[in-house]
Amino acid sequence: MIRLSESFPSSLGAWLFEAHPLLFLAAGVLVFALFWRWRQHRDKRLAIVGLILGALTIIWMTIGWLVVTPRERLVAETQKLLSVAAEHNMAAVSQLLSPRVDMAGWGKAQILTQLRMRLSQLRVSDNILRSMHVRLNGRQAQTDIVVISQTAAYGPVITKWLLIWRDHPRPGNWQITRMDLQKVGSVAVTPGAGLPSLY
Repeated sequence: MIRLSESFPSSLGAWLFEAHPLLFLAAGVLVFALFWRWRQHRDKRLAIVGLILGALTIIWMTIGWLVVTPRERLVAETQKLLSVAAEHNMAAVSQLLSPRVDMAGWGKAQILTQLRMRLSQLRVSDNILRSMHVRLNGRQAQTDIVVISQTAAYGPVITKWLLIWRDHPRPGNWQITRMDLQKVGSVAVTPGAGLPSLY
């Protein structure tokens, strides 16, 4: 896999190098339609256009598979964060947090302690990413995510988070520099409140 540089324009990178299943499918349907018309009319121009379009589609799909954009890495890291949190694997969570991460004035050690305590209290068994909105600016990124956590204590719990990330050269991937819990269910969390009790 080839990592796309963060200096490459994010919107252009998303268009050129990220997977677009519907566009690939549309191109495949068009190639098939051109081939079918060629079989009926034996028009060489249709054959040439179909071959060129088919070759370009294959090249585009191959490049999209080989090149990993910053946004794709960020989405993967977010999914990883939710997965390791559901496993209560705080060592893996720690790797995704910057040494200077902040949450309601807490440092990294206190954040990990609070997360471990809440995950244990709620008995979280799974985290599902319901929605995610990404804003990229070079090595900085902001994600707004809505998570459905399956808990033994209260059943499904929906939370909304704001995460600020930085793409660090070392260890070579995205790390969270700030995290804010914004909502629990439909109830807004007071800014700076950290991790309030559910009930």
